[in-house]
Amino acid sequence: MAEALPTTLPVLSSAAHAGFILADLVSRPGAAIVVANGMARLAALSEALRTIAPDRTIVTLPPWDVLAQERRAPSPESAGLRAAALALLAEGGDPVVFVTPESLLQRVPPLEPLAALCLYLKRGERGSADRLGADLIARGYRAAPRADTPCTVAVSGQVVDVVRADGTGLRVTFGGDTIETILAFDIETQRSEGRPLRAVTLSPASELLTEALLDEPDREARLTTLLPGMTSIPELWPSAVLVLDHGASDRIEVLTGAYDALREDAARFQTLYVGSEDWQAVSAAHSAVSFTAPNPSEVRPAPSLATTRAPRRALKRFFAECQESGLTVVLAGESDRRLERIQEAVAADGDVQEARLGSICGSKHEGTYAVRGRLDAGFADPALGVALVTDRDLLGAGDHAEHAEGAYESLLFGDQALSIGDAVVHLDHGLARLDGLETVVLGEEEAEVVRLTFADDERLLVPVHEADRLWRYGGRADDVRLDDLGAEDWAERRAETVREILASAEEVAKMIDRRDAEDAPEIKRPGAVFRRFCAGFPHPVTGDQACAVDAVVKDLASGKPMDRVLIGDVGYGKTEVALRAAAAVALRGGQVAFCVPTTILATQTLAALQARFEGFGVEVAALTGATSDTDGRTVREGLASGEIGIVVGTQALLSEDISFSNLSLVIIDEEQLFGAADKEALRQRTRGCHRLSMTATPIPRTLAAAGAGLRTVSVLADPPPGRWPVRTRIAPLSDDAIVSAITREARLGGRSFVVCPRINGIDPLAKMLEDRAPDLRLRIAHGDLPADEAARAVDDFANGDADVLLATSLVGNGVDVARANTMIVAGAELFGLAQLHQLRGRVGRGGGRAVFWLLHEDDLSDAQEARLGALAAEDRLGAGFALSASDLDQRGAGDLFGDEQAGHLHVLGVGLYRHLLTAALAGREATGALSTRLEVGPGGRLPEAYIPDETARLRLYARLAHANDVSAVDALSEETEDRFGPLPEAARLFLDVARLRAACRTAGIAALDAGPKAVAITLSDERQDGARLLGSVGRTEENDGRLLLREESEAGRPRVALALKAVEALTS
Repeated sequence: MAEALPTTLPVLSSAAHAGFILADLVSRPGAAIVVANGMARLAALSEALRTIAPDRTIVTLPPWDVLAQERRAPSPESAGLRAAALALLAEGGDPVVFVTPESLLQRVPPLEPLAALCLYLKRGERGSADRLGADLIARGYRAAPRADTPCTVAVSGQVVDVVRADGTGLRVTFGGDTIETILAFDIETQRSEGRPLRAVTLSPASELLTEALLDEPDREARLTTLLPGMTSIPELWPSAVLVLDHGASDRIEVLTGAYDALREDAARFQTLYVGSEDWQAVSAAHSAVSFTAPNPSEVRPAPSLATTRAPRRALKRFFAECQESGLTVVLAGESDRRLERIQEAVAADGDVQEARLGSICGSKHEGTYAVRGRLDAGFADPALGVALVTDRDLLGAGDHAEHAEGAYESLLFGDQALSIGDAVVHLDHGLARLDGLETVVLGEEEAEVVRLTFADDERLLVPVHEADRLWRYGGRADDVRLDDLGAEDWAERRAETVREILASAEEVAKMIDRRDAEDAPEIKRPGAVFRRFCAGFPHPVTGDQACAVDAVVKDLASGKPMDRVLIGDVGYGKTEVALRAAAAVALRGGQVAFCVPTTILATQTLAALQARFEGFGVEVAALTGATSDTDGRTVREGLASGEIGIVVGTQALLSEDISFSNLSLVIIDEEQLFGAADKEALRQRTRGCHRLSMTATPIPRTLAAAGAGLRTVSVLADPPPGRWPVRTRIAPLSDDAIVSAITREARLGGRSFVVCPRINGIDPLAKMLEDRAPDLRLRIAHGDLPADEAARAVDDFANGDADVLLATSLVGNGVDVARANTMIVAGAELFGLAQLHQLRGRVGRGGGRAVFWLLHEDDLSDAQEARLGALAAEDRLGAGFALSASDLDQRGAGDLFGDEQAGHLHVLGVGLYRHLLTAALAGREATGALSTRLEVGPGGRLPEAYIPDETARLRLYARLAHANDVSAVDALSEETEDRFGPLPEAARLFLDVARLRAACRTAGIAALDAGPKAVAITLSDERQDGARLLGSVGRTEENDGRLLLREESEAGRPRVALALKAVEALTS
């Protein structure tokens, strides 16, 4: 008799632990349905189970990316991914189906007809390009002149290009009446790649397809024509075990309640979505297991780089404890080298056996196993009898790191990597040009040095071990005045700047103390109503959005004024975070002021707020310069009485005649567009309130305030699921170019913006468009129109009542049109870089592949050409961060406490300025990091034969010198070996010395001398406990203020290893 399933299981939040639990559950016969709480969690759990149980059939079923109540079709990518998943499920068997609450509660059509519509293509089969193209179009693919977005097909002669829902391209070439080749192709470059394929399967692009519905347009939107016999995923496998992730039950409850409320609106909700009554019946028929938070005595996470100061020692203890407890210990690494590093760190001996994870799970094994696999975090679970230690616990996640709050310095402040020709600051000598690396003989070994050139061609050679004295200044050295080597001028300027930084630090500390002394409304953590509000968002939130919301909720509950800056590129979901912040306050009875820079953005924001807060008992109103006197009086009275919970407004909210009953939160959208005076006036008017500011391109002062700790920062760096980079094209301005772009978009079912730099250019463009494209519906919006007329034009465009919106740059902020995938900027050379980036963010927001045309007049100036070229070069997702960092690099941060837009960055550069300010705020002397004097004999190098590229060696030297701790050096070591191959002995020695230097920095060691007979350590003034701790390593004594460890060692790696052992003993 089969063992009965538990109703709950203690599971950590890590996907790895959940994966082991799932592997145990699905080892039983039959299907399983895993309900993950969101798309990010679905991806993590399914990936973990694929790693741990590779022999199981695993299918992930996403939801549509539209709200249940929206009367529009999902994006082609969303519809296509569901159809592909359902086609796999149609193959039968006992799969493990991963769903979210949304996809669990969305019924699916009968699977057999869908499977019958799959196309199986094989090399040598008979057919034709035209017939294949027609078959794909009949199955929901869209015809296009170029296949470069999900679910599109392009036929050109004997070649058919098709892009599947997951974004992979396939090129099918016919020779006569047979398939000659099948190749993958890159949808960006359109170039074929890889080896020819023997056969492929192409799933339909929609699940709502049968022979009877092939010619029905807008199948998904016309839900009243859905097929009979639709059913839910659990009903397809009546005996499947239902596994509910953390929080999934709450989400299901919220959604089924929302679907119940919508049933009266249209009959389709009874057909397509599962309500609460139906769900109770379905769930009652299945065995269900819910994940619960474990007690530490049941299961505990492994110590990790993120949570432990000395992860190596902690992991070594953890490993030993697990072995002693008789647990099967699994060491998992994504690569062979990372796996070796774990074994070295935990001192695993020769008893480690290699194995596949699939062979370990589901049966009892003793001993220690090394496995290849990508798993996020270790744990010890006595109930499973398994302990896991992963490479991420020791080395971090590398390229796959999940973003944590505060982990975005390189995004916000720019890439500080050194390049040959850069202007750099030497901490002791000033501004110089970095000329490259040079090999010299130091003692008995060859070593590399960094060659610097100062004014009058004076040269300085800096040992690579001292590269922590070098900081990138910003820009090329040709654009700056170099310092005189050895002159007192630099020392004076640095001393003056350090004094100013210390004064700034004191002022910052006072401001922080004053802020911390203030009180603000204490908003209790949201409950079930808030979760129901969140369920109204049709898309899965990204990990960064979830972190930002959590941080805001904690700030609101702290009782201290929040001053948080939400930084995210255009279209990355800042508004949804703001809406949830507003809901957390308004649903608890507080008032929210939502400040925006323009009337059109106010109109758009008002519509979004009213739609989301409908049915929640929160009144939303607007107050702008376009508000009539009567309506304005009504809004003011509602704010004063508390009847209005949320008000959206422009600078009109600064009016002295506005009073609030219980103002608790101020949200400032597009902060960079508000002047310093307006922001200060708003700050003074709303003292004691929480403040959330949002921007895609933060001004330098905002970045500097964040770096100084005056403001907390949340960064949205994860693109929304399905978001594609917007292709940016530069071309001469012509009527033909404009008409060609908008008609192509219209053929694909999309909409287009045409942006004009000046209002007087609108009418000629409008007449041209009416003459050349009379079939396209045109709307016009600009600043000279009455505000309500301009807003109505934008609304018509957003609602699908227009194909083209001709406007000025006012559409650059807040206009959100899911089906707009083309924008033409006529006269792009007249716009600024930030303006163009904001405009580019208006397209491609619905999952489609978008194009941003920069059309320019002839005879561009050098500056105009460089500006357009820079924007075209930065067309990847998240490019706004690079643009802002470049602005910070070029302009400086300015005075944190005044209006001057020139600052310490002009003396020191971004990296050194932030370093010194951070040191001053921490109470350390603002002269640089504690730079340990290290004498250990030969120090190794990165040989030119190993890394031939001089810039690559230079950057690794600098990164290693600036590494803050041993784990950072470990991660760089792993990266180096991954990029360049096994480490030669000289490189191993160099990395060992880098680890030692980083460990000394962590331990507070001022100097370390290691010779053949002893290791001598000089502690910083703050350290008093060295002798006691060092005694645990060996025979020690104190001599002339130094600690001596009497132990012999050979030169090279053995000597460095002994010194590192001594330093680690001093790391408390």
